[in-house]
Amino acid sequence: MEFRSAEQAVRFAYNISEREEYSRTDPMRVRGTSQDDLSPMDLHAQSAMIQSQVNRLHPVECSSILAMYGRGRDRTVAIRYLADYMFPFVSGSLPNKGTLEIVICHWVTRRPSIRSIAEDRSVSYRKVCGWRSAVLRSWIPIQARAINRLHDVLVNGGVEIQS
Repeated sequence: MEFRSAEQAVRFAYNISEREEYSRTDPMRVRGTSQDDLSPMDLHAQSAMIQSQVNRLHPVECSSILAMYGRGRDRTVAIRYLADYMFPFVSGSLPNKGTLEIVICHWVTRRPSIRSIAEDRSVSYRKVCGWRSAVLRSWIPIQARAINRLHDVLVNGGVEIQS
């Protein structure tokens, strides 16, 4: 299977891993029979391979990718690890790690909204936007480095990515 980017490969891996399609039987034997089509088991195998390559990255890079594209508990753990790592860089702008976790969560899921964060923390909308900008200034270089390393790891691992 060929992907347009490393980001698309990671999204594919986490979307496929949530499906239970691999356990369903195919009585007509129509799925995965053409030359281009992969069977559900093949899709899950490729998903597992991509996820294992993500997990081999440096913990900060792995957490950055999982925070952005992961699901469920993986995403929660990654956001907490990323907040622990990034807090010294943004401590002058944000009041505490809990706020940093909420702002990272907002960035990756668009929830809670900026307005609700401002109401919950009893600060202005503009203040929360400033927090968000501080987090992004610290996070974007980490995310860019993580995606570049992931691209290299995936290509070296045999995943086809368009140039």
